Amino acid sequence: MQLAQALEVAQSSEGRRALAFHVSGAELGRSLMMPPGVPADRVKVLRAAFRAMIEDPELVAEIAKSGQEIQPASANR
Repeated sequence: MQLAQALEVAQSSEGRRALAFHVSGAELGRSLMMPPGVPADRVKVLRAAFRAMIEDPELVAEIAKSGQEIQPASANR
């Protein structure tokens, strides 16, 4: 999705900022976001699953084989 298309979908200035951030992530990687108000127990489970995924030896090997890098970052908000 291109930025102009994404911004058409947004219904607020906050939404436009979030979508602009997400779309701009294509230059840096991929962003994973959740909306405000997600219950803490679900956030905890999703963070643990993401951490397990990026530490999976098979995934790490595939990424290395492709010549790519994995540099995960977390907002932890």
